[in-house]
Amino acid sequence: MDSTKTILVVDDQPEIRDNLTDILSAEGYIAVGVSDGYSALTFLRERIPDLILCDAMMPGMNGFELVSSVRANPETASIPFIFLTALSERNDFRHGMDLGADDYLSKPWTIDGLLSAIRTRLRRQQELEARHAEQLRQIGEEVRRSIPQEMVEPLRGIIGYSDVLAQRCQTLGRDYVSELANDIRKSSRGLLRTVENFQFLLTLATHTEPLPDQPEFQPAFNILRDAAAAVAREHGREHDLVLRLDRTAGLIPPSASAKLASELLDNAFGFSSPGTPVEISAVKQPSGLLIAVTDNGCGLSQSGLLELRAVAGSPGASTSPASGTGWLICRELIARLGGRCEIESELGKGTTVRVWLPGAGTTPKPTGASV
Repeated sequence: MDSTKTILVVDDQPEIRDNLTDILSAEGYIAVGVSDGYSALTFLRERIPDLILCDAMMPGMNGFELVSSVRANPETASIPFIFLTALSERNDFRHGMDLGADDYLSKPWTIDGLLSAIRTRLRRQQELEARHAEQLRQIGEEVRRSIPQEMVEPLRGIIGYSDVLAQRCQTLGRDYVSELANDIRKSSRGLLRTVENFQFLLTLATHTEPLPDQPEFQPAFNILRDAAAAVAREHGREHDLVLRLDRTAGLIPPSASAKLASELLDNAFGFSSPGTPVEISAVKQPSGLLIAVTDNGCGLSQSGLLELRAVAGSPGASTSPASGTGWLICRELIARLGGRCEIESELGKGTTVRVWLPGAGTTPKPTGASV
């Protein structure tokens, strides 16, 4: 028995509704009965139950309309929903499940069968909530470790350059003032990017589906070209950008793929010197798309590479300079897109990151990126 769980019973027949609430109360649940879908929605505006038992065929708003309304509201969308109905047609069953019902019990149902279905759905909901809470904890811990350093460095730059301007504004030449202003602008943009990445990580952490608000697939060539141009422009290194994009590379999820490419390129530009090339390539493969980003920058030591691979492949902290919020985002996006990642780097020579993504028509699986 679990007296902390509230179950909303929706049935237009008083005898059945009262019988159900009595059974559930005897099992220790808090059972609340209402007679129709409209009354159920009124209840949901005041209180969120742990589970809904609902008759399919009712006057006014029927069960199918109710489950649609429940799933459409973010505050109630995750409530387990079980249909109780005399309908036995496969199409009716299918219709209810397609609308978002979790289970379907045909009358006459048994008390044992009913209670078993309720326990199963409540247990699965608890497991989902536990996994979600653990995901939030892991991302929160990683953000906690990476955010301070990423915020402190740009802030120090902004404060330092501003102090110089304030203290020596009368004696500084125009060229030096312009240089300081550009440095302040660069530091400010870095800080803004860190804040935006933090917000993006929170969005990922608070959505259990593979990708929240993902538009239709679009041509990879356009998505990657535009993302690369924007990052190069932000770093003032348009002439260093090398594009080797296959125009027939296929279709990819636009917003997630653009964000992934942007973070990979931001790292490549950030850890390489102006005047050295940063290349992004995309090649169509039988199973999807291979994206590679290469720079001729500072590269990583063997220990730093191992740490970065750990971040790219599984949760965990890293002290590598390239393993802040940008890499956390890359890891999460690669996992949710059903892809995998490979990293090669040599100290003093540069880094190459390869990402394999499934193509359009391949169902993304929420698995971790491998290295």
